[in-house]
Amino acid sequence: MRRVADELAAHASGGNLTFGILSALRCVSGGISSMISSLNMAYHIRQTRSWFKVRAIALGLSMLISILLLMALFMVLVGSHFVRLGRDRASMALGDRPWIGGDSLAGCYPLR
Repeated sequence: MRRVADELAAHASGGNLTFGILSALRCVSGGISSMISSLNMAYHIRQTRSWFKVRAIALGLSMLISILLLMALFMVLVGSHFVRLGRDRASMALGDRPWIGGDSLAGCYPLR
């Protein structure tokens, strides 16, 4: 498995990445298009949109879902860094306050 990953990394190019992203979007938009037609059949609704319009809606929804998933992944992976950075800047701006600091908000009340 390691050998295959090393070969893929050595021969990687922008064309492969573009092809992978475009083919993934096509597959996902096909699935969403099928879901649209299945929901239309389940609710006994006749499709009045053209094939092109349904595919455009499906492509837009798949791009939106992909962007939202990437944003969620980014927030999970890097979010704690930004929280720490904001907490440090807030503590520098407010001075040495006893309720600033720690890794949780449990001690956010001033100590007297």
